[in-house]
Amino acid sequence: MNFFKAQDEARRNTLWLVLLFGCAVLAVICLVYLGLEWAVQLQTPHGFSLQKLSGSLFAGVAFGISALVLCGSLVRYLQLKDGGAVVAKTLGGSLVPRAASDPDQRRLLNVVDEMAIASGVPAPQVYLLPETGINAFAAGHDYGSAVIGVTTGTVRQLDRDELQGVVAHEFSHILNGDMRFNLRLLSVLSGIEWLSHIGRAMLYSRFHRRSSGNTVLPGLVLCVAGSAGVFFGNWIRSAVSRQREYLADASAVQFTRNPRGIGLALQKVMLANGLLQHPRAAEYGHMYFSSGIASYLGGIFATHPPLEHRVRRILPEWRGRPEVSLKQLEPEAAPERGQQGRRSRMGFPGALLGVAALGGRPGAVPGSQLIDSIGNPRHAHGAAARALLSGLPLPLRNATEAPNTARALCYALLLSPLDAGLRRRQLAQLERAADHGVFPETVKLLPELGRLQSTMRLALVELAIPSLRALSPAQFKRFRENLELLILMDQKVTLFEWCLKSLVFHYLDAHFQPRARAPAVGRMEALREDCAYALFLLARADSPDAHVAAAFSAGGATLGLELRPPSGAPDMLRLERAMHRLAGLTPRLKERFLRAGLSCIQHDQQVRVSEAELLRVYAALLDCPMALVLSASQAADAPPAPADDTGSNSPGGHSPCR
Repeated sequence: MNFFKAQDEARRNTLWLVLLFGCAVLAVICLVYLGLEWAVQLQTPHGFSLQKLSGSLFAGVAFGISALVLCGSLVRYLQLKDGGAVVAKTLGGSLVPRAASDPDQRRLLNVVDEMAIASGVPAPQVYLLPETGINAFAAGHDYGSAVIGVTTGTVRQLDRDELQGVVAHEFSHILNGDMRFNLRLLSVLSGIEWLSHIGRAMLYSRFHRRSSGNTVLPGLVLCVAGSAGVFFGNWIRSAVSRQREYLADASAVQFTRNPRGIGLALQKVMLANGLLQHPRAAEYGHMYFSSGIASYLGGIFATHPPLEHRVRRILPEWRGRPEVSLKQLEPEAAPERGQQGRRSRMGFPGALLGVAALGGRPGAVPGSQLIDSIGNPRHAHGAAARALLSGLPLPLRNATEAPNTARALCYALLLSPLDAGLRRRQLAQLERAADHGVFPETVKLLPELGRLQSTMRLALVELAIPSLRALSPAQFKRFRENLELLILMDQKVTLFEWCLKSLVFHYLDAHFQPRARAPAVGRMEALREDCAYALFLLARADSPDAHVAAAFSAGGATLGLELRPPSGAPDMLRLERAMHRLAGLTPRLKERFLRAGLSCIQHDQQVRVSEAELLRVYAALLDCPMALVLSASQAADAPPAPADDTGSNSPGGHSPCR
């Protein structure tokens, strides 16, 4: 799967959605107009100008229906503005606490955390739905607001490999842009379906004598037209959804390198079914792992391909009968997390490379796989993430699981490790300004952080994002102010401080204080100076001064622009503004910029960990999640990426799952 091609396809799908939506609204307008004109003609006296009436009637109907549909869509959009959490709560889901002790919930959280770190997105919040069927979904407007919902039947009846296949499928929807598109689809189609609700309300009020006016005929017309709108809405929803499920299945196999995991999970769905009992389950039918509602009319409105077809694509040798039996609980009902110091059986020897080294010991990593891994994590990334989580000291891992300790962890990471005087001033500032209970937790974490590998620091921050999202707006505002004060107390900003601040604010600002998106940019030349500044700082991140000019020139050549190196000392605020504007580039131009960044850091035929991880932060700020950076030995265990995987997007492509 090519991430940038998938993003372009998501943009095209949005345009198609707008076109189909317009056609559906036009069809509804015509139906309402014909119904009302027929009623008017029955009651029009002779000699009245029907032609004049018809013209004004059509204009009135078009305006009225368009206004109602747009209002319905706007209301639904506002209801969904908080992202996937709204969907989960609507379906009766409850948030799984990060510090959950239940073995099934602990196993689910660990699988989600592994895949989040491996793929380069912050760990999403996880909701548990009180349903016995096997099903799941991913929802949200962006990576920072994403949630994963899983039914109780899923965590109780699937083993770890099968659960991993289901979660990997949902992560594919997050990375491919399906998650955001599904919410847009829901908002748009709700406007059409709203007409049916209005018509039924009018009929109900008349038949129960709650309205003195004659609302029967308008109500009947709106019911009929609204039913047509529901028909079109279900057809659009189903047509858009089905082919994306094949791609998500293929991506899950690529991620886990275990086709039997997701294949057996789908077979268990055949036995237990994935139907949801919640009365509003049908609204979100296109988001589920498998069909969550019964399909009629021969599957015309089915939101998912038949389970048998999906299993055969994943397991071509499958004979057509489920090879599994259902169970009520995981037999090894032991917590996933053992004592500090344990090692995963999937771990790798040697130092682990985390989410951002930036100051750690330099080491070579294979540069060719960095860009290909964007939105496209593979089995080696997941295995390395699991090993990284196993290597985290337990007190630090626990610190990511509650809002107070998550804030304390971020504060502690920013305390000066070398300047004792600066550290005392920073601690005094925190003691005065931090919320109650946070300062003692910060002091408690300092000894553990002193023993932490620098390559694991930002991995902890990404794990803490779900807990930080639970802050109140006032708490977040104070947290934000304290972070900035800690960074600026020595009158300079290091690359690590900039990366931590940028990642935290990038993922949390969208939740607490959304700012306007960067204007769309379709020409790289329009942002020449921003490109030059970002690439220059990347070129000098961990290179000897003698190599900086050559590295910068290599990036400009890949970009296809003649760039001049900026003058003056590095300015992190200027870099922040540059990255915000670069976020407005089209997907293909973002790919070009990131490949130029890769040219900068591999001009000397090696890629240092700190360079690769700074590029990874750039990618995160552009909403292009780059998978976990692997060491050379870890990358050697990964199968080579296919030269051209465009077949994974084709409706009939079987190759990604073979």
